[in-house]
Amino acid sequence: MTSSYDINSLTLGVPDYDITDISTFDLTRLGDLKKLIESSLTHLFDTLKDQNVDMDTSLLTEDGFPRDDIDIVKVRLTRTSIVRLRNDHKKILEALNLRLQEHYSNNTISDSTSKDQGDVVESAIPFARISEVVRDSPADKAGLQSDDLIVTFEKLTTTSANLLQNISRIVLENENQPIKLTAKRHGELLELTLTPKKWEGGGLLGCRLNLL
Repeated sequence: MTSSYDINSLTLGVPDYDITDISTFDLTRLGDLKKLIESSLTHLFDTLKDQNVDMDTSLLTEDGFPRDDIDIVKVRLTRTSIVRLRNDHKKILEALNLRLQEHYSNNTISDSTSKDQGDVVESAIPFARISEVVRDSPADKAGLQSDDLIVTFEKLTTTSANLLQNISRIVLENENQPIKLTAKRHGELLELTLTPKKWEGGGLLGCRLNLL
């Protein structure tokens, strides 16, 4: 497949901005930009899914030739956009945290206002997809389903480093202990509790998790 694309068309109209000036943005501007980037990232990940690839899928055949079953140009542009937006999203979260700390320092914010503004910092970008859930497994009993998107896993989010290693560590350290996670299903965020434990199948969870 061959096509030409305007990279801006793949970012759902995220406005042009100078990331070096982000320290001057107020909470409202940061929050609005964060939502736009998250919406764009969701769209971009769906674009990769439509091509049956992820961020790491090879675009070459075993013989080293470009694959003809996917739109390679579209996949490359989408991946480039994802990397850029992920980096900008991380900087926006850091700026939001700084702005919130400045607000908290004056000790005049009501509890309800603090909670509302704190919610702005919560990331809604999934970092992993559940590709399989075995029946009667701990994952199944927690309510997880195939194609669920993992948004948080305890304190892990899309901006966390070494996600797979840290997920494995958390699971092993919390055998028979509840783990809080947030999953996105059909656009809805679900708060679930998963308890890793030995069961009739292998492992402690009974599901397959793939990073996006």
